[in-house]
Amino acid sequence: MEWDYETFVGNFSFEGGQFYIWASNQWFPLKDMLIHYGKQGYELISTDYDHAESRLVYIFKRHVGGAPSVGGLPASAAAAPPAGAPPEADDGSSGRRRRSPRDLEKLLREMK
Repeated sequence: MEWDYETFVGNFSFEGGQFYIWASNQWFPLKDMLIHYGKQGYELISTDYDHAESRLVYIFKRHVGGAPSVGGLPASAAAAPPAGAPPEADDGSSGRRRRSPRDLEKLLREMK
C-alpha cells in the first residue's frame, strides 16, 4: 500500500483551554486545522516539537490516490488572536514567544 504524506509546521499558543496554530499569517484553532486535513482524507500520524524554532510539527498521511493536496488552511477558518497573544512581528515572523520543552509539557498536562 502506498501513502501520501503532508507536513504542517506552525507556532502555537494555548489560551482558554484551546490550542491555536499560526499559519498563513493568521491564527487558527488547532481543531479546525485537524478537521481541514481530515476532510482531505488525511489522518494525523505523528507530532513533534521543534526545539530550535519553538514550533509544533504535525505529520499526516492518506492512501495514494486520495483527495488532492490540501495546501494552506482556508482564510474562513482564521480565528481572532488568542487573548494575551503578542502582536505579529513586522518582519513577517510569527512574533510568538519561545516556550521551553518544560513549558510545553506543563501545558499538555493541564489539558488532560
